[in-house]
Amino acid sequence: MKAKEAGYVPMLYTDADYVASNACYEKIGYVLRGKLCTIG
Repeated sequence: MKAKEAGYVPMLYTDADYVASNACYEKIGYVLRGKLCTIG
């Protein structure tokens, strides 16, 4: 809440293939806003 009050937007980078952890993050309020990809 302090970060939000200060005008910051909290971000979380996760492994998109790890469904269980992503479901947990969504359950506590995180919302998918985009995806990143890495080219190797």
